[in-house]
Amino acid sequence: MEISINNETCIRCGHCAVVCPAHIFQQPGKREPVSVVNPQTCIVCGHCVDACPTDSISHSAISLDTLHDINYDNLPSPEQLMELIHARRSNRSMTDRPVPQEAIDMMTEAALYAPTAANNRGVEVVTITDREQTDRIIRFTLDTFSANADALSPVMRKVVAHLRDYYEQGGDPILRNAKSLMLFTSDHPFGAADANLAYQNASLMAQSLGVSQVYMGYVCSAIRMADPARVAEVFGTQHPIHAVMAFGLPAFRYKRYTER
Repeated sequence: MEISINNETCIRCGHCAVVCPAHIFQQPGKREPVSVVNPQTCIVCGHCVDACPTDSISHSAISLDTLHDINYDNLPSPEQLMELIHARRSNRSMTDRPVPQEAIDMMTEAALYAPTAANNRGVEVVTITDREQTDRIIRFTLDTFSANADALSPVMRKVVAHLRDYYEQGGDPILRNAKSLMLFTSDHPFGAADANLAYQNASLMAQSLGVSQVYMGYVCSAIRMADPARVAEVFGTQHPIHAVMAFGLPAFRYKRYTER
């Protein structure tokens, strides 16, 4: 890792020293020269390069071609963001129409921009649109609950029996007729927290795109109960799955939201 400061253009503002989580940039006092210490501990978060007002930092792992200016005028107002958060609902009224790939790409990008512990960026987003595979996931979920019935509470056993009856009558009690799934996986020690932060980003982006999305609690519970090898076989991923989103185009949009 090579990190250096152009002392001819550096204005000694100290922004890099303030934002660096690894304390690589050291500034003894206000307006004093900034030095680089232990660059091998850098986690490549890019805070230093992004914060520098004079482009005085050279970082071997960050290309200037990957930097983008932020237009703060394009950001939503606090009121607009709060309206989006209020409007986000688990809308289970999904149609058979496919979600455009451009929307899926934006949801994925939003997920991958969520924070991760020590900037590990270990979250992988896997999208499933194959109907045969989603059918296997429905059956896997119901079969896993049935196989572990003794470990379930009496109330949950009744719920599982109801879900099974509804499925055998031709209904979809698990995915609620969603044709697509998004898996959030990671093998990092903080993978569970990282994956669910990524889920939230993707969920809010989906809401802004007019895409319905529902957290798959039943599926996640079945994943935790099942043998990892069986999970990898059904879902087609080797890394642990920490969150699952079912998504699709809604049959209608909610008129209002209820205060919580």
